[in-house]
Amino acid sequence: MKYRLSHKLSIVFASLFAVVLVASAVSVHWTVRRELAASMRSNLEIASDLIRRLVETRADEQWGALAGAVQMADLMIGTNATIDPHQRHRYTVYNDYTGEFMEVDQPGLLVGGRDVSRDSSLATEISSRYHGIAAFYQHTEHGLVLVSVSHPAPERSRGLTTLYPTGTPVYDLVMRYGSFQRRDHFHGAWHLTAWQVLSEGDTVVGAVFLAVKQVEMDRMRRDVLSILLAGDGFPYVIDASSSRVVFHPSIEGESLWQHPHIRDVQFRRDGFLHSVVHDIHTAEPREHVLSFSHVRPLNWIVIAEAPTEVFFGRLRILQLILLIIFGGAIVASVLLSLLVGSQITRPIQAITGKIKEISEGEADLTRRLDVVSNDEVGELCEYFNAFVSKLHRLKLVEQREVEMQLRDAQMNALEAQINPHFLYNTLETIRYMIAGGHEQAVEVVQDLADLLRLSIGHGERYVTLRHELDHVMRYLAIQRVRYENRFDVALNVDRQLDGLYTAKFILQPLVENALIHGFRSTESGGVIRINGWIESHEVRLSVDDNGCGMPQAALRRLKARIRQGRSDGSIGLLNVSERLRLYFGDEYGVQIASREHAGTCVTLRLPLLPIEPEQVEVVHALQRAPVRTPKRRTPRLSANSRNK
Repeated sequence: MKYRLSHKLSIVFASLFAVVLVASAVSVHWTVRRELAASMRSNLEIASDLIRRLVETRADEQWGALAGAVQMADLMIGTNATIDPHQRHRYTVYNDYTGEFMEVDQPGLLVGGRDVSRDSSLATEISSRYHGIAAFYQHTEHGLVLVSVSHPAPERSRGLTTLYPTGTPVYDLVMRYGSFQRRDHFHGAWHLTAWQVLSEGDTVVGAVFLAVKQVEMDRMRRDVLSILLAGDGFPYVIDASSSRVVFHPSIEGESLWQHPHIRDVQFRRDGFLHSVVHDIHTAEPREHVLSFSHVRPLNWIVIAEAPTEVFFGRLRILQLILLIIFGGAIVASVLLSLLVGSQITRPIQAITGKIKEISEGEADLTRRLDVVSNDEVGELCEYFNAFVSKLHRLKLVEQREVEMQLRDAQMNALEAQINPHFLYNTLETIRYMIAGGHEQAVEVVQDLADLLRLSIGHGERYVTLRHELDHVMRYLAIQRVRYENRFDVALNVDRQLDGLYTAKFILQPLVENALIHGFRSTESGGVIRINGWIESHEVRLSVDDNGCGMPQAALRRLKARIRQGRSDGSIGLLNVSERLRLYFGDEYGVQIASREHAGTCVTLRLPLLPIEPEQVEVVHALQRAPVRTPKRRTPRLSANSRNK
C-alpha cells in the first residue's frame, strides 16, 4: 500500500499557516507604521507651514527704516576713512568666540575728519537721527575691533572692547560683500543691522555698523510659541545667517551653529529630516523629527520639532501583542514541521546528495541510488536512477567527441603554425636579402628562429598571453619585411595580462586574415592594432585593421557561421571561435565588426585565468581574481616595436 506524499504535505501546510500569520503580522505592522509616519510628517509640515505664514504676516517694515539710516550715514561720512599713524590707542579686546582677552595696540581711525577711536560723538550724532545704534569698527590683523559706539557699555570706560575675529561669519561677510544687512541678537533683543566697509583707497580700514531695534517681536513670539504640537513637540525659529535662535521656549538668543541638524537645514530646501537629540534632563539620546521651512525675506528658518516616540508610542503596544500571538505560532509550526518533515526529507536528502556529487563531478555514475519509500519519492528515485544511467552513457559519448575535437583543433593549429608555404616564403625572403647585402636579414633570421621556438611546444593546450603576444609579434615582424613595410603595427596590451593563461594560437589567424584579406589591395599606410584589456573580470583581445573591410551581407554570413559553430574545415577565424567555445564555454568566443572600405575589428572574449587550467571545462573551474580594470590606452607604437 502506497502512502501518497500529498497526505504528508497537508500536515506541513497546516503548520505553515503560522508562517502565513507571521507574514500577515509583519505586513500589518509596517502598514500601520507607514501610516503613522505619513501622519507625523503631514502634521509637522502643516505646523511649519503655518509658522512660516505667521512669521511672514507679522514681519514688520523696519527694513525701510534701516535702509534710510544707511543712506543718511553715507551722506554724513561717505565710505572713505584714513588711518592716522601718529595716534596710537591701546585696547583690551574680548574675543566672544573663544572667550579670551588680548591686548591690541593700533593707530587712530579718522572718519569724516574725526578720530573715532577717541571720540564717539560722530556715532552718537548718526544714531540720534534714526533712534538706533551706530558704531565704528577698525580692521586689524586680528579682525574687526570696536573703537566707537553711540551707546557704550560700562566696560568701555575701562578700555575694554569687543572683536569679530578673522574667519568668523560676520568678518567674512563684511570683507566679501562690503555691505550687507541681516538680523542680529544683542542686548537681549533682536535688531535689524547693516554693515558698510570704510576704505582708504583700495584698502579696507574699517566698517560702520548700524542697528535698529526690531519692533513687534514680542507679539510675533507669542503667536509662534502658541502653536501646539503633539506631545513634547515645540516650534522655534532660527536666523539662517548667524544660527542664533529667534524664538524658542527655553534657549532664545543662543547660537546653534555647532548642532549638526541645524547645519543641515541651513543648506537644504524646505523639507523633513530625522535627528538625534540628547534629553536636557537625562542626557539620553532621543530620536526627533523636524519639518522646516525657509522665510526667504527674513533669512529665517521655522522649525516644527517633535520626538518620534510621540507618534510611534502606540505602535509598541501593537508590536508586543503581535509578538506574543505569533511567537507561539512560530514555535508550534517549527516543532510540527520538524516532526513531519524528517520523514519526508530523508529520502530527498539522499537524492540531493547524489545530485550534488554529480554537479561537482565526483559521483560514480555506475552506482544506483537505493531509497526505500512507498510514495512519490520512491518513484522519483526510480526516475533518477534511469536519468543517471542515461547521463553516464551520454558523458562517455561526449568525452569521446570532445577529445576528438580537441585533437582536430590541435592538429589544425600546428599545421597553421608551421605552414610549409610560410616557411618557404620566409626563407626565400631571407635568401634574397642576403644576396642583396641587407643587414636586416640577421634580424629576420632571429625572428624566424624565435617564431619556431615559440611554435614548437610539447602539446600544451594553454599558454600565457605574453607567450601568445611574442609569437604574433615575431610573425608580424617577418611579414612586414615580406610586405616591404606596407603596414605598421600598434600594440596596446595591459601589462596585467602578461601572466594570464589562454588558448594557444588564437592571434596569428586573426592577423593573417588582416594581411591576406584586409590589405590585399593596399600598397602603403596599413595599420594593424592589437589591443588587450580587462573588462568585467574578463580578458578582451582585439585585432583591428584599416583595410578594405567587408560588405554587410558577407559580414552577416560570417557571423551566422560563428554562431552556428561551423568551421567548415577552416583553420582561421572560425577555428579560433570554435576552440574558444570548446575550451571555455559558449559565453566566450569571437566578435567581429567590419565596414566596407573602413577596416575590420575582431575581438576575443576570454576568461580571466591567473593559473593554467587542467580541464577542458575551464569555465566551471574558473576563479575570477579581483584584478583592477585599467582604462584603455591607445598609444601608437613604432613599426619595429616588440612588446617583450
